[in-house]
Amino acid sequence: MVTHRLHSVRHADTIYVLEHGRVVEHGAFDELMRPDADGPGLFRRMYLVQAEQYRLDGPATLPTQQGHPAADPQP
Repeated sequence: MVTHRLHSVRHADTIYVLEHGRVVEHGAFDELMRPDADGPGLFRRMYLVQAEQYRLDGPATLPTQQGHPAADPQP
């Protein structure tokens, strides 16, 4: 599987991390997430950045589009 959603490879047997077309690290998810793992730690850094972007600190709100029937409540 090739993916940019790093959470989707969490249960893979082996994860290969590519940078500029070359394998820079590989291993199981838990191995790659260790702060003291061998290699550049690229997977761990990318995973943490991506996870932070998906985190919700408050109530989820969906953006609305002005003028769209769903955005303007009916009386």
